[in-house]
Formats: sequence, structure tokens, C-alpha cells
Amino acid sequence: MDFLRTDDEGKADQMILTRDNIGGFLGALGLLATDPLVVQQAADATYFRALINLQKTMQQFGLALTDWKNYVRDGGASVAATPTLPALPPGFPAAVAPGVITRYRFFANYLKALPGYTVAMGLALGIEGQHASASDVSTIKPDFTVTITGGHVFLDWKWHGLSKTVKMIEFHVDRHDGKGRVFLAHDTTPGYTDTMPFPTPAAVWTYDAIWCIGETPVGQLSNPVSITVGG
Repeated sequence: MDFLRTDDEGKADQMILTRDNIGGFLGALGLLATDPLVVQQAADATYFRALINLQKTMQQFGLALTDWKNYVRDGGASVAATPTLPALPPGFPAAVAPGVITRYRFFANYLKALPGYTVAMGLALGIEGQHASASDVSTIKPDFTVTITGGHVFLDWKWHGLSKTVKMIEFHVDRHDGKGRVFLAHDTTPGYTDTMPFPTPAAVWTYDAIWCIGETPVGQLSNPVSITVGG
């Protein structure tokens, strides 16, 4: 789902949200306030918002001018007010190069690729879509299967449309060897092979998983999946 709003007002609001909130995340993202992309985004947001506001002012002037034009043409008992051409607001920002939305998309994708980025951060910056709402993150749950492939247990998992929301999956395993449920691995590429040699005699290994943003688990723990190994 596209994170950008479909209307220009919405796009301007998102850009301003990013401009106003990114300062609190620069350290976590490893960026400086003087980074050219940060500076450009702020300039783009400021000018685009000012331009939309000016457009609304000019539209209102256009309506008043039409009323005046009709009154001049036809006269009548109802006297129309003489419109005054609006002046640029004080401190109207300098123009930027065309393509503010193209640059904004690039900037958003650039931020999402940084190691320190999180979905919660993106929500605060206005660059995450509805799929990444806090309620959705709290309910997401991995689904995977296990098979024996090449003498090892293969955990077959997929992103299921969450690759822009979560960063990796965390697996745990209980080998029923008295150690209980333990951490197995973090994985960022679908499909994980557990390289632990099979035991003798046969045993049941039980796996579960949870999604992670960074290394922080989010959402719900998967259903446990068991398989008999060794012999």
C-alpha cells in the first residue's frame, strides 16, 4: 500500500510532519541536520505547503473576481464587493525545483533503508502506510512450516506482505533435551536451515517465531510447529 495520501493537502501534511519531526530521530538514523537530503526535504515541504495555501487564497480571490465581473457586466440590486488582488504572504519561501513528490518518495525510501529506522519512527514521520498502523503491528503473527531437507530441519517462512513493516523474524526451538525453549536465530531472508545435527535416539523438536522491528519483537508469537528428527 502506498504511504502517500492521494490529495495534495494530505501530501503537504505528510511532508510537513516529516520536516517537523525528523529532528528527534536524526541521532538514531545516523544523520545530521545539515544532510543535503534533510535540508532539501524541509525546503520542499515548506514551499509545497505555502504554494497550496496560496492556491486556496487565489481560488477564493477568483470567486470574488467572478462575482465582481458579473456585477460590472449586469449591474443589479446586490452590490458585489470590489476584490483586492492578494499579495504574497510575508516570508513566502523561495521556490524549489519541480518534483517535490519524487524527491519525497526517494527520501522516505532512503530513511526506511537505514539500520536505525523503525516503523514507529516512520509513523511519527508520516511515511508509513495504513498497513503499518500500531494496531496492525500488535496483531501480526508469523506463519511457517518445517520439513527435513538434506539432513537438517528447514523452516520455510515468507514475508506475507510485511517486508516494509518488519525487518526480520526471530526463531526459538525446544529440542526437549532439558534446556527448554531457547533462541535459535534471527533471519532476514525467507527460508532458514537449522544446522543442529540430529540426535540419537529420535526426538521431537518444536519451533516458534515472532516478527521483529530492529531486534525488538513485535506482534504475536506464532503457533508452535513440531517435527520428529533423528533416530
